[in-house]
Formats: sequence, C-alpha cells, structure tokens
Amino acid sequence: MKPKHKMLSASVLALATVGAAVAQQPPANLIENPFFEGPLDKTGLPVGWTKTHKGPEKAYQVAVASPGRFSSKSLQVEGEGEYCVVVGTRVPVVEGKSYTARGWVKLHAETSRATLKFDYFDADKKYLGSSTSVNANPKNKEWQLVSASGFSGRFPGAKFIAPACSIHGKGKVSFDDLEMTAFDAPDAGENLLEDGSMECVSDQEPARWRLQFEKSGKAEIFRRTAPVKHGWYSVELKGAAPWINVTSPRFPLQAGKTYTFSGFVRARVGSGKLQINYFKDSTYIGNHTTSSVTKNEWTELTLTADPSKFPDVNSISVVGAVGGKEVDVFFDDFKLKATDSTVAK
Repeated sequence: MKPKHKMLSASVLALATVGAAVAQQPPANLIENPFFEGPLDKTGLPVGWTKTHKGPEKAYQVAVASPGRFSSKSLQVEGEGEYCVVVGTRVPVVEGKSYTARGWVKLHAETSRATLKFDYFDADKKYLGSSTSVNANPKNKEWQLVSASGFSGRFPGAKFIAPACSIHGKGKVSFDDLEMTAFDAPDAGENLLEDGSMECVSDQEPARWRLQFEKSGKAEIFRRTAPVKHGWYSVELKGAAPWINVTSPRFPLQAGKTYTFSGFVRARVGSGKLQINYFKDSTYIGNHTTSSVTKNEWTELTLTADPSKFPDVNSISVVGAVGGKEVDVFFDDFKLKATDSTVAK
C-alpha cells in the first residue's frame, strides 16, 4: 500500500472534537536531540543515550554521521550479531500518561530487521522490560515512518521510560527525526490493548491492528492524522464488502472477570460499530455488536462481553466493524478492561 500522508510537523497536530476538527498545540517532544545535531559523549553517542548488544564485543558499530533524512546527520547502527539496541535518554514516568515515540527509519541493503520500542526502568534506572517492538517494513529501503506506544502502567515499579532503536541480525540501519510525547490517559494502565489509541505504525500503515474482509469485496486500512480523537493517529477503513473488520489479537478469558470494550467511531460514508468476537481456542464461534454510528462525528460506544451466549468459549478479540456498498469509517481510542464480576458496572 502506498503512503498516503506525511508525518505531522512539530508545530501542529489536528485533533478531532465532536462535530469538528480543532488544531491544538501538541505535547512537547521529550527527546532533547531528535535530529542528532547536538553534543555527543566520549563514546560517540548522543549525550544521555546508551548502547547494548548481544554478540561479539565489536559486533555492532554505532555512530552519529552523515547523511540524515533532512538534517545533516542520523543515528546509524551497523554490524552483525544477535541484536543491538540504542536507548534514548531516560524520561521520568508520569502516572496517567500514555507515551508515543515515532521516527524515520532507513534499512540499508541486506538488513534483516529494525524496530522501535519503549524500554522501562526502575528508580535506579535498572532495566525492567520493553513494550512490543514495532518492525520497520523490510521491503522498503527508503526512509519510512515507524511509531511505537507505551503507557505508565505497563510495568509496575517503572519510574523511567525511554525510546529504543534496534537492529537484529546483520545489516545497517539509520534513525532520524525522532519524537516522543506524553498524552493524558488516566486509565491507560487498565487497558488490555497495548495500542488502543492506534499509535503503532510501520511504513505508514497501522502495525497492531489487522485488516480482515469478505473476499468478494475490497478494503483498505490507513493511519490518519485527522480526524483523531486521542494521540497522533486514528485508523480509517475504506472499501466495499459485506463485512470489513479491524481486529485485535485474542485475549484469554479469566474466570470471575467481566470484559468491557469501548471506543470512538465516526462515519464519513456508511456506518461503523464495535464488535466482540468469541473463540474456542483458535476457532471462531460467534460475535455480538453495538448499534451502528452513521454520523461524521466522534461517538463513543460501549459493549460488555457475554460469553454465556457461546458455550465453551475461552478467548475474545475486539473489532471495529463496517460493511456495505461503500464505506469510509474512522476508529480511535479503543479500550478493553477486565474488572471483577462482583464490582463490574
């Protein structure tokens, strides 16, 4: 699929409100040296950045060097080993925030895999774990957009968070024009969806949400910078088919839990709704849905899972669903929460 939009400028982010799109100032970029034009430490890394790798001692070389994407320099990682990760300056975690990092990545010839992710650290800046990596498209050897998401509740005890640029295996990768921001998300730690705000992008396309549609029809999925309900991006579904879905991975059902799915929908053409799919192991059993939204304004929908409708189900997925002769529908800010059944509202 060809790229449809350029990355937003650093000065303007279009956010949608009900019935209208209103330009607002975006949150500040938390990366102090996003274009790699600033000072370097004695190892040649940007000040505050660190490198770790697995493989021989000199398996990978990391340098800030020419050329850059638009500026004169970029962060370049080259070599051959199991992996090499270059981690940005650690930023204090603020409770009730979701974090998004994005940047431009260039895979040079023979590069096997490059990713962007978040690393989490405790109060002593000891590594705790990582978000799920977003892979760059290995077929694209030009500059491509990659975006990753994280949130304050991902690892209990995490006090710092940092963007991490990595290469796996053999090759050379350049990273440039990095941006990290924090958005208000007071219930982010309760959301089972790692990318409910649709922020993860690989080569201009959504990276965490899978497009499915009835084979007799046609459908496309896009990341969009407007209209947006939360964060940088929303997901747009366009096409003509009896059904078109953007779907999450499956989540195992736990006894004594009630699962509630919510999200925002707006329809430019046709209608859209939320849906919960039920599975027994990997076999699809059935679904149930909300009512449909036909208005071109952000509308919040909520759906509570009811596994009793389908015997023996043991997992669910959540879906943004459309269908019809011609459809053009946007989805954003999905949440899936599990609460104790005795206290579920």
